[in-house]
Amino acid sequence: MKFGLVYCNQSLTSTHMGSVYEETLEQTLLAEKSGYTSALVCEHHLLPNAGYFPQPLTTVAALAAATKKIRLGTG
Repeated sequence: MKFGLVYCNQSLTSTHMGSVYEETLEQTLLAEKSGYTSALVCEHHLLPNAGYFPQPLTTVAALAAATKKIRLGTG
């Protein structure tokens, strides 16, 4: 059986997005170390709520630079 993560993270204010990115990176590194096989980053458009990952490919690129074997993608 394979396990993965799906991130649909949100910060209600743009001032907290830095910590949201940092926590996502930390969780992904821990998931990889724990044997998880994948992590997906979601994106939301045209919603009134602020703070969703605005550029999931940029987030995935940052995760790829820090990880070694976990599979990454957008959701």
